[in-house]
Order: sequence, then C-alpha cells, then structure tokens
Amino acid sequence: MEPEAYDLFLKAQQEKAWSFESTERAISYLEQSIQKDPEYAPSHAALASFYSGLAIAGLRKPTEILSMARKEAMRAIELDSALAVAYSVLGTLKYRFDWDFSGGESNIRRAISLNENSLGAHSALAYYLSCVSRFDESVKEALKAEQLDPNSTGTAQTTALEYYFQGRYDQAIEKFDRAIELGGNSATRLAILASCYVRKGMNTQSLACAEQGRKLVLPGVDQMADAYLADPFSRNGKTDQVLEWINNWTLISKQRYVDGWLMAIMIAPTGNRDITCEWLERGYKERSPNMPWIKKHPSFDRISSDPRFQDLVRKMNFPEK
Repeated sequence: MEPEAYDLFLKAQQEKAWSFESTERAISYLEQSIQKDPEYAPSHAALASFYSGLAIAGLRKPTEILSMARKEAMRAIELDSALAVAYSVLGTLKYRFDWDFSGGESNIRRAISLNENSLGAHSALAYYLSCVSRFDESVKEALKAEQLDPNSTGTAQTTALEYYFQGRYDQAIEKFDRAIELGGNSATRLAILASCYVRKGMNTQSLACAEQGRKLVLPGVDQMADAYLADPFSRNGKTDQVLEWINNWTLISKQRYVDGWLMAIMIAPTGNRDITCEWLERGYKERSPNMPWIKKHPSFDRISSDPRFQDLVRKMNFPEK
C-alpha cells in the first residue's frame, strides 16, 4: 500500500455530509488514491459507495452510475475477497438499484460475517431492513453501529432516520440533534429534523429549522435538499415557495436528469396526487435508488391510499416479512 494512497483514502472518509461538494471532493480523493495505488481495495469500495451517492442524491442518472459503482465494488472484492465493506457496498447496490432484495441482504450479511464490527455493514443492514419494513431489526442494527462508534455523525444520523421512517419523532429529533452536534448542519438533515418537529405540532421550531436548512441549499443543484424541505415548508403554510421549487426543477428536468422519486416527495406534500404519481412512475422506470422506501416514507402519507401509488408498491416486489 502506498502511503499517499492511504492518506487520500482517509481524506475521502471525512467527507460524509449530505452535500454535492462533499461527495465530489470524496470522489476526487479516491480517484487520486487509486491512481497512486490501483490495488488498494478499500479505495475501490469507497469509490463505489460515493458513486452510488451521486444517484441517491439525484445528481446522476442511476443507469449511468450503476455500472461504474458495480465495477468498483467488484474490483475491491477481486483484490480482497475478505473486505467486508466491499460486500456491504455491493449489497447496497443490489437492493437500491437492482431491487434484488435477497441479493442485497445476503451480501450485507456476508460483510457482517467477515467483520462483526463493521460500522458500514450494520448501517447498510439497518437501511435495508427499514425499506422492507422490518423495523425492530433495523433499529437494532442502527444502534449496534452507534455502539461501535458513539462519536460518529453518520451512525447517529442512521438511527435518526430509522426512527423517522417509523414515526418515532421524539427519538428521531434526539438523534438528529446528536448528528448535528457531531457533524454540523446540512440542508437535508435540517429538513428532516424540521419534518419531525412539524409532525409533533412544534411549528415554530419546524419552520426555523427548515428556513435554516434552505439557506444551505445550492439552487438547481441540491435536489434532495429541496425535496425534503418541501414537507416542512408545506405543512407550515409555505406551499407557494414549494411550488416555486417544483416549477424550477420541472424546467431543469427538460434540460438534464432529475430524480423522479425526489420530485415526487417534493410534490406530494402539496396534495397534487396526479403529478406525484406521474413522477413516481418515472422514478420507477428510471430505477431511482430511493424507490425501495416507497412503502413507508412519511412524505407520502397523504397519497398512500391512491390506487396508482399502491400499484407501484406492488410492482416493487418487496419480500415477505
């Protein structure tokens, strides 16, 4: 292992915030690391993870990014067949992009079998379990990751999201506060925290949090942030502002890729079922890596009974519990 390659790998690992700039920096560090040492497996695995993050954030089309991410994950396994994180990343690619739920779970569990103390593998399993509605197990895995590194903003955030998906808002707020204490603000993190507050009737705190998050958004870049901010803004009577974002992103979509799922969660809080379902259908066709959360995402609570929505849930072919 080349020392410079390892140093660049470590720099990339510090880039964990939900932001475009952070992801781009991490990818640059990892590409340089691989140039320095093409056989350093952890850099390949990490690059696969950050590549997939571009699609998850709506920054790249899933069909474009998947082949790049899968190539790097498989290269990591080829170089080190005992590297737990490589199987964890591969498992995430399988269930989030391929919607191969059994393949995703088996690879993530293989990662844990190789390294019981893998933060990434326990977090990955927590996310997988929540998307297939095995919520007690998902929280257990998230808390396991926290126990392994109590000072990690990423593990606190994972637990916060597990509580959020379950509607356990008091606990989600506590964990989001912890994640912010450890790792600072991000627009998306503040947006989801604001959603927790508004669902508890804490509208003043919700709006203040949402407005703070909006100040961190890069207009026309941070689709994920706008999408998640739509919920607290709409529920706090600021629907006109959300409609402006929707119009802006609709115009952008005529010029370049935008994520159908993220458009759907931006539109759903405004109550427009028809357009929400149209964008969800687009997300399904384009294999948005966020679609596995369709069953339980809080932003869809007002449209979940719509037959078109229920049809998409069925088409995802989720495994039996």
